[in-house]
Amino acid sequence: MESTLKELMDQASSRLMDIKGLHEERIKILQQLSSLQNMLKNVKCISSSQAYQLVRDQIEKSKSEVFECQALFEKLQVEKDNLLWRERELNVKSDIADVFRRSSAVVDSRISDLGIEIQKQIEERKMIEAKLEEASREPG
Repeated sequence: MESTLKELMDQASSRLMDIKGLHEERIKILQQLSSLQNMLKNVKCISSSQAYQLVRDQIEKSKSEVFECQALFEKLQVEKDNLLWRERELNVKSDIADVFRRSSAVVDSRISDLGIEIQKQIEERKMIEAKLEEASREPG
């Protein structure tokens, strides 16, 4: 019977130690819970403060401005691309106009040369006609 009593006492002592350990663990968990609740109160206090609200509103306003600037930037980028295409198109047209001017200058020069050649031929013909007429008047 003494051995049973000793065994029961040992069991009770072991269970008491388990309960004591669990109680200490419960106290630690409750302390952590209290700490987390205090932190949550601090976060709620900060997030409901006027300064926090002002900063949050300013951030939202800044985000909106950033989106507007991005949209404007994209619009300007498209406009820039369009201007580049128009510039290239105008350069091509200018090059074509230069080619036409140069060809026109060549044609004008050729016309002038041909005009001079025609004038020479006319003068030569007149000279030949004059010689023929003179030769036909000579006796013999």
